[in-house]
Formats: sequence, structure tokens, C-alpha cells
Amino acid sequence: LRIMNSKYKKSELGSVVPTYLPAGVPVQIEINLYDSAGPQNISHVELYLNKENSKILNDLSETVIIYDQSSPNALYDKNGLVDSYTIIPTMKNSKAYFLFQVTFKKQFPLSDMVFRAWNSQRQYADVYVNDALAVTASGIGS
Repeated sequence: LRIMNSKYKKSELGSVVPTYLPAGVPVQIEINLYDSAGPQNISHVELYLNKENSKILNDLSETVIIYDQSSPNALYDKNGLVDSYTIIPTMKNSKAYFLFQVTFKKQFPLSDMVFRAWNSQRQYADVYVNDALAVTASGIGS
């Protein structure tokens, strides 16, 4: 996982330093994923923000940015937090990398982050990151 210039291994996800930024400043969030059938087998990745735990609610209260190999990227943002986003998928060696570049237009408090990814056989995995990101007036944590 990489959030801006901070990189974390899977074993370090429990100690991620929160990222604070002001609205209008783009953030880069990148995850790299492995699938035993090869990186091209990862067909879907969701990034959940504006949440308070690891449970995905599916009630549209969360902000969700979705990459799907067979459809256009999608955004579900009931609270109107996102100004713009892009998702750049790449494959290097045996891993798939997904770079989410997001600019927020509204503030939100310190949020957990969840990635949900699945492969072409619909086998899925979740990656949970506690207290990962906040958009504040000053870009500084309180």
C-alpha cells in the first residue's frame, strides 16, 4: 500500500500514519495485489472511504471508487466528497498495481479505508486500513 509518499507492507497495515490534506489537493493511493493465476486475473478493485470500520455497508453512506476490467470505472459518492478521480491499472512482474488519484472537494473526518478486490473466478480479498485519511480545512490533523 502507498498513500502519497508513505509505503506500507502488508505486515505494517496496522500502523499506518494518518494522511491529512485540504480539499482540492490530490491524493495518490496505490495498492499492489497478487493472484496465483497472474496479475491479469484481478478483474475488480473497490476503494471505500468515509467509513469508520472494516465492514462494507453497501448502503451508499460510504464513498466508493470502483475499477472493473470489463466496465467503465464508477463512483458512488452520496455525500459529494469527490471532485475528481482516475484509476490507473498496471502490471509489473507478478503483481497488479492500482493507482487511485483522488481530489476531494469537501472535508471529512479521519476515515478508515477498505480495498475489496476479486479475480475472474469471483474469489475476493479485503484489505483494511484503520484511520488512513482525512480531509481537513488546514490539511493538518486535530
